Amino acid sequence: MDTMEFIEKNGLCAMDKVCVFCSTITDGWNAFCPSCREYKGMMRLPQAIDYYGTDIVGL
Repeated sequence: MDTMEFIEKNGLCAMDKVCVFCSTITDGWNAFCPSCREYKGMMRLPQAIDYYGTDIVGL
């Protein structure tokens, strides 16, 4: 299963961002993570899944 299939199957949006430090998923407009208040770890969901694997999503 490729990244886009995984995102679609789990009801996620490809434009969302995920914090690589705490795995919080936000919409694509958030530059800061609301949980850990960090901006350096915010990545677009497809890139984060490609780099870190599906475990980054926390499903």
